[in-house]
Amino acid sequence: MRILVVTNMYPTEEDPSYGIFVRDHVESLRAHRITVDVFFTNGRESRSAYISRLAALAKTLRGEEYALIHAQHSYCMFQLAAVRPVVGAMPPVVFTIHEGEALSTHRSTLWQDSFLKVFAYSKRIKKYALRMADKVVSVEERLPRAVGFTGAFSVIPPGVDTSLFRPMDRMQCRSSLGLPAAEKIAFFPADPSRLGKGFALLQKALDCSGINIRVVAAGRLQHEAMPKYMNAADIVVQTSAFEASPMVVKEAMACNRPIVCTDVGDVRALFGRTGGCFIALVDPRDIGEKISMALGSIGAQGRSRLLELGLDLGHTTRKYLDVYKAIAA
Repeated sequence: MRILVVTNMYPTEEDPSYGIFVRDHVESLRAHRITVDVFFTNGRESRSAYISRLAALAKTLRGEEYALIHAQHSYCMFQLAAVRPVVGAMPPVVFTIHEGEALSTHRSTLWQDSFLKVFAYSKRIKKYALRMADKVVSVEERLPRAVGFTGAFSVIPPGVDTSLFRPMDRMQCRSSLGLPAAEKIAFFPADPSRLGKGFALLQKALDCSGINIRVVAAGRLQHEAMPKYMNAADIVVQTSAFEASPMVVKEAMACNRPIVCTDVGDVRALFGRTGGCFIALVDPRDIGEKISMALGSIGAQGRSRLLELGLDLGHTTRKYLDVYKAIAA
């Protein structure tokens, strides 16, 4: 089977973790002997790329015979719709919706960046994209209904590479990273400059609580370095305004690290009653309280919970293979 993955999320030299879950999915498919071509539009580099790349997309589709196309973002569905008149008959399209902003109740504060944010977070755009697909997959069960889609869909959250993200010796990780052995460390697994990730909220929480802890932020770390930083930390803290199925939360669980996270996306279903996993309100005082609880927790059990839910990369790849075979038939 040969498939084409059309995506605007894929690692680059400038941002090596961007869309890493798409790359992991592609590599896992290849390990299952599926031939995968990737068509990447770097919309972060230039918004006009969605238009300028259309001719190349049409050429790609005319040049190979694909069993199906897998689109990984709403914008990619519109690219496919734009080239359809030129390409003619096209393979069936599987569309995975990742866009957790559709679940956010704080979107207006994020739109202050630019008018483009209003367009980017439009539920109507996402609804049209879903309607164009032959098969819809959502990474979180509420997403399609949140944008008004009434059709059928499957739920497949992105899986974690549990061979990479695994428990490691904390002191060895700290030593290799040059981090102090005696200090309490919280790892913030995102770029602090990204408004929606809530780094300012974490700082307020620490100020309110008076907790003496060093915060280490991921920034734009290489993905392969993330497990060491997670294992080096006493806790992992994510304070995002919105997410769908946050990878860093699942990766921290795979490392068996205590984690504090705002109630976004599928986190509540992920955590269940798992030891060492704490959900906080979008409130500095509550976040501070949960950080204190996480620091005092013993025996985080996130990895066993993750495997119980079948959210390792192997399981999720096999679920997608079932989808592919059904739609290609």
